[in-house]
Amino acid sequence: MTKRPRIDLAHPPRVRTATDAPVSPGGAVSARAASDSAILATGAALDIPRTPLSKGAKFGETITAQALTFAVRREPVAKKLVMDIAEDLFDKWFTVDEIAKSEQQTQSGKTLDENVQTILENLNAKSIFTRAVQHERRYGWSIVVLGFKDNAKLEEETKNPTEIDHLATYSPRAVTVEKEDEDPKSERFGLPLIYKIDRGKNQSIRVHYTRVLHIATRLDEHPWAGVPVLETIWDDMTVYRNMRWAAGQVYWRMPGLMVFTLPKDYTPTEVQNFLTSLGDPNARTVLALPSDKTMEILGAEGKVLSPEKFTNPILRSISMGAGIPKTKLEGTEAGTITGSEVNQREYYKYLSDQQKGYENQTVGALIDLLMEIGQVKPNVDYKITWANSFQLDTATEKAAQLADAQAAANELKFMTVDEVRAKRNLKPLSEVTNGKTDGQVLRAPQPVAPFQAGNLSADLLLPESQSILRRFVDYVRHFGKSDFEADAAEAFRNE
Repeated sequence: MTKRPRIDLAHPPRVRTATDAPVSPGGAVSARAASDSAILATGAALDIPRTPLSKGAKFGETITAQALTFAVRREPVAKKLVMDIAEDLFDKWFTVDEIAKSEQQTQSGKTLDENVQTILENLNAKSIFTRAVQHERRYGWSIVVLGFKDNAKLEEETKNPTEIDHLATYSPRAVTVEKEDEDPKSERFGLPLIYKIDRGKNQSIRVHYTRVLHIATRLDEHPWAGVPVLETIWDDMTVYRNMRWAAGQVYWRMPGLMVFTLPKDYTPTEVQNFLTSLGDPNARTVLALPSDKTMEILGAEGKVLSPEKFTNPILRSISMGAGIPKTKLEGTEAGTITGSEVNQREYYKYLSDQQKGYENQTVGALIDLLMEIGQVKPNVDYKITWANSFQLDTATEKAAQLADAQAAANELKFMTVDEVRAKRNLKPLSEVTNGKTDGQVLRAPQPVAPFQAGNLSADLLLPESQSILRRFVDYVRHFGKSDFEADAAEAFRNE
């Protein structure tokens, strides 16, 4: 079997712990034991709603793990890029196919894909890899620990493993690299040898790298330190959040901003005493003023610029940095058609590229190991085919089917039936013998009538069933008749 590249490891800079000596604000903090004091002391740009205004929207600030955690939990853009995309990557899953036909047999006579999928389902692989990729996109890397059944300890190299019976994923906030390969002649020089995993409640374990899938798809200068997916857009994202916060403050204050006109001879002390006597104006339903004082309510309309003029450029910048169409970040409104299909295609093209990047470090690496230890048979070259996430809407799909049926009918003017069928991956009629093909009983082939303009209802291509065109025409004629419509729709899906 041709072995695929296993892992390009990634790991963050040295992890600080709660027992480390204090550092100046902005020091790297990426361990679970690190406190939130750094954010509270310096005021992360993303944290502006609970810090003084002067501490928000800083460009080029140090991005801590605490800030990344806060961002994904509280910022919609961050949640979309980290959590939602990871779910979309694995939502439709994939199939596993042999590259070349093997004489070996899989267990229980199953196909290779059936055997692999059964094992992956038992390992809860889809859920585990989804979470692992969410960690990786948030912090830059993550690990999946493989539960080998073998004769060695966790901190030792695997020894004659016979099975992988469970998977577990951990984020960088629970993992440190305790030992690296320091042999300059080693292929793994500078890469982790032993991981130390904090399992909570003062419990930790040490795990050898041969028992770990290390996921890091965005390597930069550091040989194994992955870059969080949010880092490129961090400044724009924090400014966008600050702008929304500011807009909210304007909306809350400006529509009901009270302006008092007081006597000219009022001293500062008298002004302050008067304002204090009002209490909380937002809690009042009635306000009585003496005759020497007046009040006016100022609204924001006509006095404040529309926030869209400022937020749109920020969203476009985030879209460019993330590689995702702006409309996908915002969410398409119901009824919006223009450009939506193009944006959908661009988004799913992005997902397809991401799947290829994660394949070797997640599902591909796991399947390789399952074959290597004999848990999956046969041990052959294979390919992973990800399910297409992009789907046409029903109207577009039916229009495409109609166009294809019309094109096939025209092709019969100058092509044989078998040639037209071959273009559509259909078996030639010559293979239909005595009404049987591959053991399935079909209707005996009928004589094929020459094509005539206006006659598109003959079974020209599918002697074993009605043509798609006939089904489409009948469906249109009976549209609105609930019983027929339901049956026809089901027939189209089956077709």
